[in-house]
Amino acid sequence: MAESDQAGTTLAVFDPSGYLSDARLFDLVSTAGSVVMLGPTFTQLQSVAPGVFAAGASDESVALTADCDVPAAERAGSISAGATFRITGESDAVGCFPADTDGFGLVQLPTENGTLTLVGPVDLLSNDRVIENGNAALALGLLGETERLVWYLPTLADVETSGPPNIAELTPIWLVPTTSLLAITALVAMFWRGRRFGPLVAEDLPVTVPAGETLEGRARLYQRVSARTRAVDALRMGATARLGGALGLSRHATVYEVADAAATLLSRPRDQVRGILVDTVPTSERDVIAISDALAELERATAAAVSPRPPARPS
Repeated sequence: MAESDQAGTTLAVFDPSGYLSDARLFDLVSTAGSVVMLGPTFTQLQSVAPGVFAAGASDESVALTADCDVPAAERAGSISAGATFRITGESDAVGCFPADTDGFGLVQLPTENGTLTLVGPVDLLSNDRVIENGNAALALGLLGETERLVWYLPTLADVETSGPPNIAELTPIWLVPTTSLLAITALVAMFWRGRRFGPLVAEDLPVTVPAGETLEGRARLYQRVSARTRAVDALRMGATARLGGALGLSRHATVYEVADAAATLLSRPRDQVRGILVDTVPTSERDVIAISDALAELERATAAAVSPRPPARPS
């Protein structure tokens, strides 16, 4: 910062969380012209004002009177009470607004390029207390004495880190371009090799399994697991479909409709035909064979009734 800028700028620092290191804070105070620190902590006081210490908070019900020759303090007259500072004999600081803690609400000391002003009662700049006593006058006197004001509110971004190097610092500069080149090469190779494959070709199965073998294989599976009901259901579904076609019924006809139509055609009791097609539940292998024979006989009788043979001619 140029000397002209230093003389015409006031730097206001408020760092209650202590984000700034001691060295960083010392550099700020040393290089800036007029510096105002609001509510400095014990560590910050040790860095920028070794002869000034915290003296505790004064009675807030009693306003503090200037009683010093600092122009901004004299114009303010009095301010609200709050945190105070104690000055040792080794410091050339000037204390203003003495309090019952044997300390001062404001301390100003010279620096290499200007002045450093320490303000204890930070609340005097808040919206709800700035109008009390001479708080507003003090704020204007300290922060408005130069042409330019810079507010500095440090954040986590100002914290100095000194940890181990991160992955970006450890990565060689040639690794990223080399990896990118290899990835592009792999994509080009995949595209090149992928175009060598032709369209899918449909081929017929080389073996045709006879329907009888499929039927026998399924029957053996049913027999192995004693799935009598499933086996009978398979026989009944096939017989019902064929009977419905022979009787001229719709494909959507229910099994009971097929059974009733067959019973009417053959002049048989409906319960008997329904028992063959639906109701009878097999409990043994013998029942399965009996139902199978009954289904075959029912189909033959229905076919004969639907398409009777013509009478034989007399010889």
